[in-house]
Amino acid sequence: MSDSVERADVREKLGPRFAKPDPGDPVTAPHYEALREHRILIQKCADCGLKRWLPTPVCRRCWSMNSLWTEISRDGVVHSWTRIHQAFWPATRDEVPYQVAIVEMLEGVRLLGTIPMSFRDQLETGLEVRAQFLDMTDGLTLLYFTPSTDTERLALREKKD
Repeated sequence: MSDSVERADVREKLGPRFAKPDPGDPVTAPHYEALREHRILIQKCADCGLKRWLPTPVCRRCWSMNSLWTEISRDGVVHSWTRIHQAFWPATRDEVPYQVAIVEMLEGVRLLGTIPMSFRDQLETGLEVRAQFLDMTDGLTLLYFTPSTDTERLALREKKD
């Protein structure tokens, strides 16, 4: 599947009523600014080194309020996933079914993201995936995941070794 077809599929599934995050929130703003540049930033505690997602003002391990932003790779493995068939929010009524996965990134932190329904037959725990970026029309960029290509899988395995 070509990248442009895939992105069109994701845009179509998200639709105009999709509940979007607030990129202006001071705690998460650096993450959303990086997504616009097609990079992924997560927080790292400046005192104990814990990498964390979701961003928070306080480290859950050492309670430090000192944090840094660090870039991570786009590669990960599906840790868990679900397919949503019921609209729990009015904004997603026309979007069901859709798939959500917890992805363990190469650096060990877990991110939450969608996986387009066009990959429903491939989705399973342990699937190697790569983060993709969806540039919305309002300046917001969202993260989603697709199965890694053979070349990306080989590179991921080499990084792990």
